[in-house]
Amino acid sequence: MLNMVTMDITLEQELPILIIARAADMTFKEFKEMNPEIRGYYLSSGPVSFHIPVDQKSRFQARLSDLYTAWQKNSPTRIHVVKPGENLIGIAKSYQMSLAELLRLNDISYKK
Repeated sequence: MLNMVTMDITLEQELPILIIARAADMTFKEFKEMNPEIRGYYLSSGPVSFHIPVDQKSRFQARLSDLYTAWQKNSPTRIHVVKPGENLIGIAKSYQMSLAELLRLNDISYKK
């Protein structure tokens, strides 16, 4: 079993788990296997805890800071003005994303 350490950080905004995994020099799959309680592809804003290999702890914060900065620069906010006749599925397809991703990004809950 791999020696691991628990990291407690506070995120300013929702962040892809892949960014956290890369900061720990791990693949997404490795990170998820080490942290089975974490669901989905994003960590919510606010305080979060997760495990990383103990040998990555010393470099983690600096790498996370660099990766977070790069991610922010490459993830511009998009604004879409809904036109008459448009629906959420069509909007999601136009941005090449799933309906679930569009709902999540816009903090919209899906209720039948």
